[in-house]
Amino acid sequence: MVETSFTKCTFQPTKLVVDLSFWLEFTKIKLDHWKLETPQIEIEATISLPTNPNLPSDLVLNSQSISK
Repeated sequence: MVETSFTKCTFQPTKLVVDLSFWLEFTKIKLDHWKLETPQIEIEATISLPTNPNLPSDLVLNSQSISK
């Protein structure tokens, strides 16, 4: 008989955090560069991986997330 032991795998949902600086940068670009257009753009986010497995990771959007 083969004995195996497995570690219980748990899932913690990722929490989206939108920093105020993202909205300030977005508004500035929307008014100054895009005018009445709404182009499709790529945004980048950073993710934090907490050391405590019981805490969710954060997906953070800030002013660096949006490019002109």
